[in-house]
Amino acid sequence: MNDDRLLLAAALLLAFPWAVYGTAGLLSFSRILARPRAWACGEGREAPNAVRRFLAAMLSCMFCTGVWVGGVYGTLPAALGILSWSRTPLAVLLSAMAGAACSYLLDLVARRLEAGLE
Repeated sequence: MNDDRLLLAAALLLAFPWAVYGTAGLLSFSRILARPRAWACGEGREAPNAVRRFLAAMLSCMFCTGVWVGGVYGTLPAALGILSWSRTPLAVLLSAMAGAACSYLLDLVARRLEAGLE
């Protein structure tokens, strides 16, 4: 691996927790995506189907959303041709687990900071 790819891989590793946290927060709680989220989760419907109930449960939890976002972002280095090993199922699984942990922990810190500022 040459120096440029090593530097890019290090930058991706540093950006990963913040990117996962930001994307999971955007998907879960942002006003920007409130309408698409309500539609996808079946809010306002008499009886949402099982898929919509599943989506509602996943999108209401930063940990759960972080799993999916982390798994998707974990494939990014392979797509960019930086790290070929990230194409393996184990790498995607580890990225999903790391994404969940990063998303949950950063959300926990943010909530504690918000509570302390009130």
